[in-house]
Amino acid sequence: TISGKSLKNYWRNDYDAAINNIKEAMVEDLSSGKIHNLLGIYYEKHGDFNRARKHYRVACDLEPDFIAPIKNLERLGTFRYICSDKYIDYGEEIS
Repeated sequence: TISGKSLKNYWRNDYDAAINNIKEAMVEDLSSGKIHNLLGIYYEKHGDFNRARKHYRVACDLEPDFIAPIKNLERLGTFRYICSDKYIDYGEEIS
């Protein structure tokens, strides 16, 4: 899947390829919470926390049962915020 490709690119720190995969996926399905979660991660890793929160919220609205953006939004709003792959929930396992 395109989101799977994005995840692999994140783990390789190839953010340009990751954002390109996400944009391709958005053309196919703008209403995917998983895609908005990945876009939130992209913005978070680039220090744009307002856009990250926006996309995490959109992901929550689109897929209320999808836990990853809920966790990411909560983590982003904590007093002791840490941006680390150890704490980011991508919502899928990377294969």
